[in-house]
Amino acid sequence: MLNHAIILNGPPGVGKDTIASLLVQKIDGMRTHSFKEALYDATTKYFGLIDGNIQALCNNRSTKEQPHFRLKLGFMGEGTELLLSPRQALIFVSEHVIKPMHGNRYFGNIAKQYCRNYDLQNVVFPDGGFWAEIQELEEVYRRVSIVRLHRDGFDFRNDSRDYIDSPDAIDVFLEEDKPEQALQEIIQALELEIFA
Repeated sequence: MLNHAIILNGPPGVGKDTIASLLVQKIDGMRTHSFKEALYDATTKYFGLIDGNIQALCNNRSTKEQPHFRLKLGFMGEGTELLLSPRQALIFVSEHVIKPMHGNRYFGNIAKQYCRNYDLQNVVFPDGGFWAEIQELEEVYRRVSIVRLHRDGFDFRNDSRDYIDSPDAIDVFLEEDKPEQALQEIIQALELEIFA
């Protein structure tokens, strides 16, 4: 069994990647991995993109919400092409291609195998949003902690994810430009040992 998986669960832009990065810096042996890694690969193949292109588009605030000429879903009325934003393309491939074919636990299973293969004893996932994915991790981790991140003005509108309903989840409220404060709350709530 692996040791501890921390799932950061919150709406787009709330600060999940920042908190994950801080946890990796502060906690000895903490690594980061993402459920989205397999989704990036699937979306790249589905739309015939160059490797890394969809990830670069999704990680750029100015491009991730804008329709992209390579993300064509088909034609609408009168021959007009339907172009998706990188975020919409990920959601489409996840919810309408992969999950109908392989089931809701697919991305969790891929992440579980990766963590086991690379012996990620302590890992933080900055992109949790589906209970089915977490169930896969519970099969290989002694402890799985869900941290729901909240921040005024941020919600799950236009996203396929949502807050994970769990009685054991820890709710942390972030303030603008104060990620260290949220980090301390998480460290205390999860009883993590800081080394840096």
